[in-house]
Amino acid sequence: IIIYTSSNYYVKNPIRKEDFMHIELTRTQQMVLYLYVRNYSYKEVSIWLHSLGHKISAAMVNKTLDQLKTIFNVRDKEALRDVSLKLGYDTALPAGFIRDGSYDVTDDVFDLWVI
Repeated sequence: IIIYTSSNYYVKNPIRKEDFMHIELTRTQQMVLYLYVRNYSYKEVSIWLHSLGHKISAAMVNKTLDQLKTIFNVRDKEALRDVSLKLGYDTALPAGFIRDGSYDVTDDVFDLWVI
């Protein structure tokens, strides 16, 4: 089965998580993808990563997005966003966003994080 999507890319079969289980993304790729899937521009992704202590330029974010397009075998960034959403990359917070150390995760604090 070949499907044409609004993002101008083709897939032989509907996207299944099992097809991508072998993919291991670097910490940087995970962080860039997480923010990009949440509709941040490549410049905004760079700004956020800088604010979290990760030195990555907007140009490097773009390069990382190009690598991710190759990894997920898609033609453009919109297709990358579509595939990533279907695979749940918008739901799991990458470990690179959390600094090493101990954190109080009592119910009160957890409620604040979720809201």
